Parts: sequence; C-alpha cells; structure tokens
Amino acid sequence: MALLLQETEQGSPRPPPAADDADAHPRQPAARRPKSQKSQHCAPPSCPTAGGGCHIPDDILLEILRRLPVKALCRFKCVSRAWLALAADCLRTVPPTLQGLFYRDGKGPNRRHGFFDLSGCSAAAPPVDPSFPFLPALPPETEQTTLVDSCNGLLLLWRTGHPDPDALRRASLGYIVCNPATREWAAVPPRSDVEKSEISITRIIFDPAAASPSRFDLVQFLFESPMNGGAFQVHTYSSESRAWTRRGTECWSDEFLRTQYGCTFLNGTIHFCVLCGTGDDGYRYGIVAVDGRGQRRRIIRWPQVEPGGTLVFLGQSRGLLHCMVGHRDQDSGLLTKLSIWVLEDYGTEQWVRKGTVSSMHLFGETGCSLSLATVAIHPDRSLAFFLHALKWKLVSYDMDSGEVTALGTLDDGHFPVIPYIPYFGESLALARKH
Repeated sequence: MALLLQETEQGSPRPPPAADDADAHPRQPAARRPKSQKSQHCAPPSCPTAGGGCHIPDDILLEILRRLPVKALCRFKCVSRAWLALAADCLRTVPPTLQGLFYRDGKGPNRRHGFFDLSGCSAAAPPVDPSFPFLPALPPETEQTTLVDSCNGLLLLWRTGHPDPDALRRASLGYIVCNPATREWAAVPPRSDVEKSEISITRIIFDPAAASPSRFDLVQFLFESPMNGGAFQVHTYSSESRAWTRRGTECWSDEFLRTQYGCTFLNGTIHFCVLCGTGDDGYRYGIVAVDGRGQRRRIIRWPQVEPGGTLVFLGQSRGLLHCMVGHRDQDSGLLTKLSIWVLEDYGTEQWVRKGTVSSMHLFGETGCSLSLATVAIHPDRSLAFFLHALKWKLVSYDMDSGEVTALGTLDDGHFPVIPYIPYFGESLALARKH
C-alpha cells in the first residue's frame, strides 16, 4: 500500500526500458534492475499502465482507501478524477462524530471565532480554521459575520451591517451556509421584508440521511421582545426554491420558545425547549419538534417529577433525547445541581433519570451556577461537556462512570458555544468554492 501511494504522489509509473537497453548490460544482476520491474506495479484505477500492466479494480482500491485516515483521504482526492470519486465515496461512509466546539472569540466589531478540538488526534480529520478562509471577502457594508448554528456538518453564519442609531439592532445582510470539511458554501439573501429592529432567531436543518441530502432549510422565528419567547412570525428558507416563505403561526399560540436552552436535530426535525399551557398549574416545560416548514410536528411533555426543576439544556446521543434539569441551592439561589434525563421511548414519551451531577463535582466550586454550563452532548458516546461560564474551563463528564476530565480553557471565549460534527459528502446546494 505504501508503495502504491508513493507512486501515486510521484506520478504514473515509468514504462520499462527498451529491449536494446537491457541487452546492452548483460552483466547487471536481475535484482538490480528495478526500473524494468516497475511495470508490474499497479496504476490508479481506470488508468492501465504502459506495456500491458495490471490495474487495481475499483472495489479493492475502495477497501484500501477506507482504511486510511480522513486527512489522507482528503489529500488523495487530488490525485485524479477517478480517485476523487472513490475518495468521495469513502468520505461519505465516515461515521459522523463530534470533532470540536466553535465559540466566539473577542467582542465588538473585532469579534472572531475560535475552535476547540475534541478529536484527540489531529490526523483523524482535517484541521478546522475558524476564520473560514475559503469564504469570499465580505462587502464593505458588512461589519461582522457571526456563527449562529450548526447541523450535521453545515454551519450557519449571519452577516450584519454597521450599527444604525435609528434602529434597535444592526441590519441583517443575509446568511452564509458553509461546510468547512468540503470548503463549499452558499449565500442566503435576507428576507425582502426584513426590518432593522426585529428580534429573531434562525436555525438550520440538514439531514444527510434524507432522500435529498443536498437540501438544507432555515427556520426563523421573530419575537415581540427579548424577554418574550412568543413567536409572532415564522419564516422558512429552502435551498431548493431559494426563497423565503412566511408561515402561519396558529400552532404556536400556546407555546413560548426557550431558544437559549439548546436545540438539537433528531428524527428529521429540530427540537426546542418551550413553555406551554396556561391552566391552573401554570406553564410547564416541554419540547417541541419543528420541521423545515416551521410547523410544530409534536409536543413532548416534560414530566414534573421534580418540583422546582428548570430545563437548562437539550441534546441527543445515540438517537435519544437528553435533557439537563437544573436545581437551585436554597441558600444561594444558584443552579448548582443538574439531573440528567433520557427519553428512552420517543413514541410513548418515557423519560428515565440517568444521574445527577453538581457544580462541586464538575468545577470544584459550590457557588458556580450551571444554568449555561452544558454546551454539548457527544452524539455516540456517553459524554457531556460543561463550561465554566466565568473562568471558561472546559470539562467532560462521563454520564455512566461519573468521571470528570479537565480538557482546557477557551481563551477570551464568549457564548454561544456550538458543537461541530464534520460532514464530508459534497452537496449540490453548496456548489461554490472560493
């Protein structure tokens, strides 16, 4: 295999010397004539060697490539068109897993993005450059581009203009959807009726396992005020139609979105935390599943088995919803303890308590609030990641063994912290490359 890759990097194998050249050196031992033997080595697929040499069948070469690291596969895509197709097929079979965390680095107009690598091995996947150098240069009217969401490898960045003293917020200049693994991107224009003062939250939906994996959708909720989670407008964008559509809000009359408490993709929909119901018992926490058209697919009720519990984070692992529920300390009033719940049966809404963890166990402090501490749950391992909101210390917590591991510090970090799972398949919806 090493010899095959060495020949591939150096070019096609040289043809064997002519017969006259071989006869001119009759005393040369056969073992010292490597050039005349090179024609026996295999060339890249669909490229027969000169002199009738063999070539490796695609299915065998595919099995060889599947055993290479992801970084090597990305590099070998440049060998030839045939290798490009085979490497792309291999990359599509790479199991998606959590590679790291994006976070805001800096404040104000000089805001940048940082990336904390969780893969544990830099050769396991290509490095992620949080400056996104493959994106085009921003137009002069753009002040900053902010990463606001991710879903299965696609990132959603929001472009905003310079501050306007007559508006409550900066004008929206649209979005950019990109894939750092393939360096592809697509521009999404702002809505034609966008207002400078509106308050909104936008999420991206992308399902690689769907019938149309090239499609992505954006769902945008507009709110009356920052303190009121009631959505009074819902808009969606489809990469197929390349247009924004305003949706009805009749199904949102009784729910208040709690978008700051996490959002996760599962079963083809995104899941938000909501407050729902207005009966004698007041509002109750719930989880709403939303499709790419902005429609509420279902409400998953949260069982009130623990009085005073506050749902502070929502994620998924191994195809199961996970929730972190915070509990306040009676003396300080801070959320110093979290109980972990798993929705083991999505259909019957059967919740099972997985365990409990405290701020003392995670950070060695009793006066640390855990209201924003949970930043990610590993998609295929029993790991949760917590971040100290003041010191920005990142730790992992094994939800089975209870073991806490210090991972490092996010220098000059700011919320939100966004998990990143690379996706190596190319998409027709993201055709542009810089």
